[in-house]
Amino acid sequence: MSSASTTGGVRYVGAVARVDLLPKEVREQAAARQTRRTMLLVIVLAIVVVAAGFAAVQFLVATSAGDLEAANAETRQLTSQQASYQRVRALQAADAEAEAMHRVTTATQIDWDALLAEALAPLPASATVGTVSVDSQSPLAAPNQTQNPFGQAAIGSVQLELSSPDIDDLTNWLATMRADPTFSSVTALQAQNSGDQSWQMSATLYISPSVTALPTPTPSATATNGPAR
Repeated sequence: MSSASTTGGVRYVGAVARVDLLPKEVREQAAARQTRRTMLLVIVLAIVVVAAGFAAVQFLVATSAGDLEAANAETRQLTSQQASYQRVRALQAADAEAEAMHRVTTATQIDWDALLAEALAPLPASATVGTVSVDSQSPLAAPNQTQNPFGQAAIGSVQLELSSPDIDDLTNWLATMRADPTFSSVTALQAQNSGDQSWQMSATLYISPSVTALPTPTPSATATNGPAR
């Protein structure tokens, strides 16, 4: 229930009358204490957060240190294992060196049986071979050009004394040899009639440096060509 006052305001009837008798300083001190409690709570929370972060960093550092130690231990183990295989590696290196030396020393090795079989194969059965002599140089020497009148590189030569009743057999064989890439050049003295119805010719076959370890002829080819000469 209320009633209007003479000044036009509203007056509440039955309300409890309250009077604040505290001085202003007391209220300000209470507000300051509340502010300090709030700040203290914020500081405590900040300290907790920093401590938690520091603990997390320390955990990561400890974990990384453990991983590093494990990696170092594995490295030391691998190094120890490699040291135990030093003799094996030394043997492998020695074997590789021996293989390299073998390749150098056999770089110009010639399979004479296969080469002679190739050179004599085009001769007809009526032709005969008088003498055969070969000349080769050291495998470590450069291809010799001094013995080749045409100035082409050669690693060896074969000298043949041939005879045949038909001079065409000798000239055809000479043309075949000159077309064979096995020989860098072929020289021959003019065929002469020996007076016994046969023609004789001396030929020199200069072996090309590209010839190394020619394939060995089959036994049947060797048997066929060998006795016919």
